[in-house]
Amino acid sequence: MNTLELIKQVYQQIDHLPILSNNHPKTVVRFDSVVVKLWKRQDWKGGVRRFLGLSPAVNEWKLMNRFLDLAIPTPKPYDYCYLPTQFRPYTEAIVMEDLGDLVHCVDYLKSLVRSGDQNQVEQFEQQLIEITKKMVQNQIFDSDHGLVNFVVTEKKELYRIDLEITRQVTIPYLHHRLFAKMIGTLLSSYTFAIQPDTFRTTQFAQKLKKQLNPPKSVLRMAKSHVLQSMKTQYERSHIDTKVDLPF
Repeated sequence: MNTLELIKQVYQQIDHLPILSNNHPKTVVRFDSVVVKLWKRQDWKGGVRRFLGLSPAVNEWKLMNRFLDLAIPTPKPYDYCYLPTQFRPYTEAIVMEDLGDLVHCVDYLKSLVRSGDQNQVEQFEQQLIEITKKMVQNQIFDSDHGLVNFVVTEKKELYRIDLEITRQVTIPYLHHRLFAKMIGTLLSSYTFAIQPDTFRTTQFAQKLKKQLNPPKSVLRMAKSHVLQSMKTQYERSHIDTKVDLPF
């Protein structure tokens, strides 16, 4: 069956399919042996972006293929489809590999820390760093590079998902702020997962710094991002987490 026929079956059965995520404007469902990610972007801005080939769905499709070329673990992309009006409210879809039952990384890291298995924690951290390093080495940056956008398979393999706002840039020097936010987001999300044991953040940040070797200006901005995230957490939840970063 071709992609449009597959999407038609998904569209007709969507109320009865396993929903993996339903976060407007995106819905992710499991169908047969694949996963289908659908977008609802009917506004005029969405139409312009689709016309120009600049929609988040198109960007994710391109970056998934780029990740595949670079052997950065992400679900294999099978096809992208612009959906005709008969599929409204859905406007675009990506058909991708089904990785099976997954655990989100925040929960996974928390379980590792609770188990007391330091070797497993360090292996997990190294996988995070290796994915991040390979992205940076290939001039790929993402301001949403947090644990929420990583998943772990039943085989304990780490995958990066949701690449809608991921960018591959031509001149990295012009994107130090984006690079900093990428590191800051990763460290902030790590801290939220392991708090109050923030000594782990210090150790993880040291490893990240050593292996990525970012410019000092990037580290300085990344630190500001982490501290601001902790401040925001305190203002919203009155959780006062102190983080000692080695830069």
